[in-house]
Amino acid sequence: MKREAEENFISLLKEYQKEGRISVKSTWHSFHASLTELERTDARLVLSEQMDEADQQHLFADYMSDIRQAEEDEKRRSHEERRKAERIQRENYRKLLVRFAEESKLTPSSLWRDSQSLLNQDPCSAPLSQQDPQAPREMFQRFVDDWNSAYLGDRRTLSQLAAYLPKKSAFVNDETTYEDFIEALLGVSSNDDELNMEIRRIVDERSPVSSAKLYFDELKNRAKLAATARRGSSRRPDEESSEDEGEIDE
Repeated sequence: MKREAEENFISLLKEYQKEGRISVKSTWHSFHASLTELERTDARLVLSEQMDEADQQHLFADYMSDIRQAEEDEKRRSHEERRKAERIQRENYRKLLVRFAEESKLTPSSLWRDSQSLLNQDPCSAPLSQQDPQAPREMFQRFVDDWNSAYLGDRRTLSQLAAYLPKKSAFVNDETTYEDFIEALLGVSSNDDELNMEIRRIVDERSPVSSAKLYFDELKNRAKLAATARRGSSRRPDEESSEDEGEIDE
């Protein structure tokens, strides 16, 4: 009989919770004070030998503890799911930055004001902006800053080595391939095992694009500009420089 009385009392509490009359903030006093005269006559609330008021208070306290714990668990799950979603959004945006770098849409010297419009066209930008309006810019800036720092360090090594390339190998123009350039660098460094390993590391490392490829593109662009300037000059033929176009001068 006592067990049945307890189950009936719990069923009443569940009904009241479903109706919104019991919440995690409820107390025994507030619950009892909310009962109407008619509700107090509910058989499940009427005191008896099987259940006195102390029993009801004890069951009420246990029930409230359970629903508070359930709410805390739900909040925790919700928080974890939100954090997971936010992490995925950041990872997707990071992948977008890497992809743009691989496609040469970004370089280590790219500026946010020049890249923002293009980045915002990608579907993964909007969710990150909704999470934090400043997040896209902050992630972009951190990405290019880290990339630029790594590139400048590698560039110093590449520049110093390129200065020792034979004149014919140092010639970089539209016909020069990246493979030819790397082969020349490895050839010059072949007598220095440590330097040769460093060059191979730079060539193989993708962070997100090989610094060797960036440096090669830089030299090619420099050669193109130099060639354009020469073609547009008004100097006499005998005043033309006899230097090879695109020769590296570091």
